[in-house]
Amino acid sequence: MSLIAGVILAGGQSSRMGIDKSQLTINNQTLLERANNLLIQSGIESIFVSGPNGIQDTYSNIGPLGGIFSCLDQLTEYNYILFTPVDMPLLTKEIVEKLIHKSTLDINHLRKHRFPLILKNTIQVRELIQNQITNNVLSLYQLFEKLEVNTIEHCFDKELFLNTNTPIQWQEAKKQLLSLEP
Repeated sequence: MSLIAGVILAGGQSSRMGIDKSQLTINNQTLLERANNLLIQSGIESIFVSGPNGIQDTYSNIGPLGGIFSCLDQLTEYNYILFTPVDMPLLTKEIVEKLIHKSTLDINHLRKHRFPLILKNTIQVRELIQNQITNNVLSLYQLFEKLEVNTIEHCFDKELFLNTNTPIQWQEAKKQLLSLEP
């Protein structure tokens, strides 16, 4: 694969959680630090944050597509960009590495999961996303329908893709994390 960057999507409003999800901690590590370390362990050297403390959204309050577009637009020197949400604390190095090593098309993702995903950073991809935003079509799945998609088969447990949007989901994730770590 060509030059790749990692982006941690941390621009959400955390409205269902009630507090900034990126600052939730487990084992003295925030979710933002945890996601950053995961990308480092997976061999990604250039890591950025999408959100108020990183690459600002060109289009505000429109969900992940706004952060994705802004990062693609700002990081044009990278051929591919891996996007992972800050609030998926159970993701593993093996998941990210499989995604990296199998990525070949415009969009690369693991079957049944939108994130993490890798996007090819081309003018065509950026223009298509910008057009979707302009037309208020903010679904990633609709983007998938317009580009060449590499859906990667895998055997990872679906629990590893748990998205922690609410306090109950966060408690479940912490319970699972504590049972996995030494």
